[in-house]
Amino acid sequence: MKHERISPQNKNTAKNICLVFLTALSIYQISQLWLVESISHNFFYANLNHIVEPHNDYFKRPTRILTNLGELGGNRFNVLYETLDSNILDILNNIFDEVLSNGELVSMHDTIEKNNLLQNSNIIWEYSFNVPARILSVPIGLDYFDSVVFVPSTAASNLVYMFFVDNARDKAAQFNLVSLRNRDILNALIQASYREIADFHYASSLIMGFDFDKNIFLPMWRGNTFSFYDVIMQNSFVDQPNIRANITSFFENPNAVWGSRRYGVYIFGDANQVVRYFDNDTLEFVSHRQGLSPLGLEADFDIAVSFINRDPLVVNDFYLTRFEEDYNKRVFYFDYIVENFPIILSESFKAKTGLNHALEVTVENGIVTRYRKIAHNFIVSDNVSEIRENAITLVNNMEDITPNDIRFGYVVTPAGVNLEWKVE
Repeated sequence: MKHERISPQNKNTAKNICLVFLTALSIYQISQLWLVESISHNFFYANLNHIVEPHNDYFKRPTRILTNLGELGGNRFNVLYETLDSNILDILNNIFDEVLSNGELVSMHDTIEKNNLLQNSNIIWEYSFNVPARILSVPIGLDYFDSVVFVPSTAASNLVYMFFVDNARDKAAQFNLVSLRNRDILNALIQASYREIADFHYASSLIMGFDFDKNIFLPMWRGNTFSFYDVIMQNSFVDQPNIRANITSFFENPNAVWGSRRYGVYIFGDANQVVRYFDNDTLEFVSHRQGLSPLGLEADFDIAVSFINRDPLVVNDFYLTRFEEDYNKRVFYFDYIVENFPIILSESFKAKTGLNHALEVTVENGIVTRYRKIAHNFIVSDNVSEIRENAITLVNNMEDITPNDIRFGYVVTPAGVNLEWKVE
């Protein structure tokens, strides 16, 4: 399900996002570009174990999109998690495909000029994991990448530059494409973003001069406080009748499902599958079916996403945080997005649930063999709160600590949810 409400200081941003899209879409329609159908809760398999052809367009979708206004725009960034506006993502996805199909790999960079990229106007796809370059239609000279940077040239040129960046190894591959149409689309998206960041934007720690081991995008706001809507946790699994009603989608024949309770664990199953609900508010599905043969990464990812979409109690947007893979098995880890901020599980909540991420899907030989998740959904309330500690105050108070990462989102503890900083 999609975004429900924008934070109080970002209400105008919702309108401006529409303006961004309409501006780019007018160019987009004139150029007769096609849209790629996005993943949604209407994209189901016929049953839990159905195997489909892979769609690597889905797997390569970024965690979030950053519009970089560049030095002339005050080095400000607008951030949009990809689940919130698939239309803008589809426009970029088409440019991505066209550059790979018709562009030219012109240069390999052993050292990334990060300041250069960050100070020029561009649009960045950012991933929370390393993307294997093997999923692409052409070789790019890298094994992995964790961001893609789209750079429109100046008015004197019709070039579009696209950089595949491997930040961990400080390498990049540069593609060039001669395309006035795509250059104008990128410039339109960037120009429209100027209207979005009056009260809230992100800034680069590298450009700000913070001595971190890597660049971190930090949220900034106008004034002394940032107002936001509170988020509450809801658990639909409150007693056995509700638990049974909510797990029927995991079984082909709900009438054949047996149930019991052992040591505080609710257990339901049939000849092929078992679902357990634990008293630490987690749910686990295990299938004893055997798949026929290993599939590719993209196909396994499609199967994992479709399985989650089939779960009627997953109502929040989710994104792929990381994955692990073996020859015939892959484990995908997902987390939630609410109000254009990530849901971040605290260490105490992880200890309580035994899960490091909101959702975990194991795919073996083309079928889901295990599914684990926290039992909570996250609902936006009508109550408004404020946060005072901004990024500069936070960094100044860290003294000699060099953070690996700084995140700003809805942090979940056993006691509840609050929008705050998390230094890692």
